[in-house]
Amino acid sequence: MSKDLAGLRRARPGDAPAVSALMQTAFAPYLPRMDRPPAPMLRDYSQLTPGEALYVLPGTRDLRAAILLRWHLDFLELDTLAVAPSAQGAGLGRALIAWAEQQGVAAKRGWLRLQTNQVMQENAALYQRLGFAITGTAQTGLYHRICFEKPLPQPGP
Repeated sequence: MSKDLAGLRRARPGDAPAVSALMQTAFAPYLPRMDRPPAPMLRDYSQLTPGEALYVLPGTRDLRAAILLRWHLDFLELDTLAVAPSAQGAGLGRALIAWAEQQGVAAKRGWLRLQTNQVMQENAALYQRLGFAITGTAQTGLYHRICFEKPLPQPGP
């Protein structure tokens, strides 16, 4: 694990308020571009569904980052990734995506898939730079999304 991710751990039930606070600050810059809050700002992080795993990266006072993964039969979905504004720009998001890829490889999933809101063009550009291909668009509720996937290397015999 990257030294940037030292301390990354599975979220505990008591982490839900801190995760929600992180989502509010991390996604706030998108509010002027959208006609509704981004979906991660509205979610109840105390209520995970089977197959979901939430990980947090504590900071000195608040969470530095959080990542929500959803396990499927043949792929791993990166559902939500948030980095605190004070921790942005240092490669933490990239490190978390690389970590998610490692989780998918270790679990023998063939793909890492994710979606981003169509107005979050800087995220879309980052995903493409990291090797993700656009596979289409989707509408989830009132949200218009760009779909991405990246093949994961399969471990040898």
